[in-house]
Amino acid sequence: MIRALNLAERGRLNAHPNPLVGCVVARGPRVLGEGWHDRFGGDHAEVAALRRAGPRARGATLYVTLEPCSRWGKTPPCTDAVKAAGVRRVVIGARDPSLRGGGVAVLKRAGIRVDAGLFQRDVRRQNAAFFKKTTTGLPYVVVKMAQTLDGKTATRTGASRWISGPRARSLGHRLRAQSDAVLVGGETVRRDNPGLSSHGRGPNPLRVVLSSSLKLSPRAAVFSEGAPTWVLTGESSPAASKKSLERRGAQILSFRSPAAGSVSKTPFGPWPGGAFPGFWWKAAVARRRPFWKKNWPTRPTCLWRRPFWAAAVRPRAWPAGDGPVPPRVPV
Repeated sequence: MIRALNLAERGRLNAHPNPLVGCVVARGPRVLGEGWHDRFGGDHAEVAALRRAGPRARGATLYVTLEPCSRWGKTPPCTDAVKAAGVRRVVIGARDPSLRGGGVAVLKRAGIRVDAGLFQRDVRRQNAAFFKKTTTGLPYVVVKMAQTLDGKTATRTGASRWISGPRARSLGHRLRAQSDAVLVGGETVRRDNPGLSSHGRGPNPLRVVLSSSLKLSPRAAVFSEGAPTWVLTGESSPAASKKSLERRGAQILSFRSPAAGSVSKTPFGPWPGGAFPGFWWKAAVARRRPFWKKNWPTRPTCLWRRPFWAAAVRPRAWPAGDGPVPPRVPV
């Protein structure tokens, strides 16, 4: 299975939007055939490995990182190829959430022994974006930044080239090639003038710029040819700026801006200045402090379910420098 995981990485840049899959056909310690999903629309890993194994695959064991598909897409179902090859046993790294166990069920009905869960954590980590999108419908987001040891992203004059080294920048280019889109703010475009390309490490991602003012130069590198560029802005942005960027090939997407002076609504009432994070009210349930402690707690106790002895209290102004701290979420 470790060999299959390594083979799956060979399709990292071309298999999208399909997941990375590697496959090994073996009889005992002897490897009979190997394969991986090399590109979208091409042969799946199981088909490629069985083709290399040929008639020797009959009675052998097939190791595959992800559950074989059981439905038609751009290619026939992989379960059909596995059954036709006469494989005796199939070892699966992780179940495919989009199949809902359909591939395993088809193989078991054919009399093939199926074992699932070998190196499952590694398979899910390798296809983190696929599992996130399939199970939640949300995109997998990676935050990339360069900062100094003391947490700075630039000098006092705004200079930031270069904080990182050649190897780190090469990794950033590779991350771009593996991503559907790269998002930056308008200030990054004005100060750093990035091109947001993969620098030849693979396909260029969609470039997305957030700018409420549209004070962007049409000659900025982000509007160069080689990849599409979206600019997300408000409806009140200058029409002349929109037209100048559209002439450079950018697609302008306008959204309604929030009303001035609006406040965030919480279960306790409106939060002054709209500063109360929208997600925080789901977890912030403040316990009433003991009567011998008069000061307001600097941080509420987070409880998804409030016990009967905890009383919800109306939030007040936090002391300077304090306030609810959002939970740490792993990237």
